[in-house]
Parts: sequence; structure tokens; C-alpha cells
Amino acid sequence: MKNVGFKGGSSMFEVGTPAEMEEFFNYLRGKLVSREDLEILDRLYRKYIAYDDLDKVSQLVSSLRSNPALMLDKKYLKNLDAIEHCIESAKVFYKNWGEYVPLKVGVTDVPYYIDDERLPLELYDALTNDDPPFWLR
Repeated sequence: MKNVGFKGGSSMFEVGTPAEMEEFFNYLRGKLVSREDLEILDRLYRKYIAYDDLDKVSQLVSSLRSNPALMLDKKYLKNLDAIEHCIESAKVFYKNWGEYVPLKVGVTDVPYYIDDERLPLELYDALTNDDPPFWLR
């Protein structure tokens, strides 16, 4: 079974199995009410986050951490840490190298990781709501 995690810039953090990643996203979907938050979460789940939307994801993570009413399960804090780290890595990579390596969920196991990295963003953009994300295939 392949493992998956968060990627962005030059960073990668393994979360675990695809089932564990789905559990994380399903948990967050149950906590969020804003349509905009749900849309950005679905974009991270299914595709990748555009550079201009990194701050939106960062704000979402901050609000998840700071809202006591959400009673966020502590087992997911490492995932939020990974997202924040990958956001910063993506920004620094872009600043230093002029290339945006997007925040996304992807396969972390070699050799599958290599295939995952070679997928052009146009393939992600072509995914519909009925298509499974690449990391679930």
C-alpha cells in the first residue's frame, strides 16, 4: 500500500495511508461551515493549491487551531503542522528559485513518488468532482 502526505516547495511530510488521509479530510469537512473554506479544502484534497491561495489555506489552518468550539482532535495537529510547513516551503522556494512547487497531497513512497512528481498540473486541473484524486489511484 502506498503512503501519502503533504508536499510543497522542497518539503514533504508523510501522513500515512490514503485511508488515513481521507479520514483527516472527512473530519475537517465535518468541522467547517464556510463554503469558501470547504472549497479550498476540496481543492487541497483533489488537486493542488495555487500560489495566490496559500494565504487562504494558512488562514484556514490558523482558524482551525484557534477556534475552541471546533474541539479539534489532537491527532490531526501534526497534519496541520505539515500543511503550514509546506506552505512556507512553497513560498520560500518560489522566492528563491522563481518556480512554484505547489502545496498538494501526494504519494510519498519511492518509486511512486517520482511518478507523482512528474504529473503536470494540467492533469490536476482537468479533474472533475467525479474523479478521484491522483493520490487515491
